[in-house]
Amino acid sequence: MASFPTSVKTWTALVDRTNYPQAADLNTVYDEVTAIETGYLTGTAPLNSSASTVASLSVTGGATFAGSITFGNSTFSNVSVSSGSTFVGTAIFSSLVTLNGQPRAVVYNSSKQSINSSGVWTALTFDSETLDVGGLHSTVSTAASRLTVPTGCSGTYWLWGRTYAPGGVSVIVRARLSKNSTTVLGTAAELTTGTSPALASVPNPTALAVLDAADYVEMEVSVTSTHTFGSTSRVNASELGMMRIG
Repeated sequence: MASFPTSVKTWTALVDRTNYPQAADLNTVYDEVTAIETGYLTGTAPLNSSASTVASLSVTGGATFAGSITFGNSTFSNVSVSSGSTFVGTAIFSSLVTLNGQPRAVVYNSSKQSINSSGVWTALTFDSETLDVGGLHSTVSTAASRLTVPTGCSGTYWLWGRTYAPGGVSVIVRARLSKNSTTVLGTAAELTTGTSPALASVPNPTALAVLDAADYVEMEVSVTSTHTFGSTSRVNASELGMMRIG
């Protein structure tokens, strides 16, 4: 019976003109070779190495990397992981890392929005998408203000918002990012629009937050009197972005 892959085979050295190989001796070698080939060709053999250079590593199932692993052109030139894997140790990426499926979205509103709730925090809505990887946004009216964490994508997210409050009237403008309409994540500095000159206000709230699946983020604004936010121009449109970073 082959020792691979559970242990290293122990061999007894043969001596010329003293030991004469029998069929069993050769069959033992055959068993080990067959076990090694079968293990690596069928993917059932573990890859355990502390000093190997792998040109291309593809992991098609869930895997756990328990030690320190370095990703760089000198160690791994190509790593593909197509299912959930866990890095328990330290992972060092010394070259470009592409995360095609990492949840992220940037949405904006192509028209102006009038906010008339004096002093009340009101969520801005977004009818257009610059990008949406993972289905974080929906233009359906009940969810148009939200970026929602997809199922299985809990983690740390970088969040940012931007809106434009044109001048011509003097009002105090506030903007913030909130989670699930209850928790404030980040607040921009309070700004005041001007009348002479017509000074516009561009608050930009940002936040770093740990979010769970189904949590949603909104950008809320508050003004001291009725005012218009955003613009039909993409440059000054109200915008909300969200990206998973860990």
